[in-house]
Amino acid sequence: MKEESKDAVAEIERFGKVISDTCMVVSPLEEKYDVAATNSGKASAYLPKLADQKVIYADLETLMEMIS
Repeated sequence: MKEESKDAVAEIERFGKVISDTCMVVSPLEEKYDVAATNSGKASAYLPKLADQKVIYADLETLMEMIS
């Protein structure tokens, strides 16, 4: 999906990093970022507990509107 959405990825990466094709819980998010935005219910449940992340959980359209 990241390759198919290059414009959206470029917009999001003005604010941070797009992570795809991996489990966000085992990625090194907490080493660089304090907050993660996701449309994944699983990630939103596990990230605060296992990766010490604040999470913004919403559908992709809403997340994109938040950064526009």
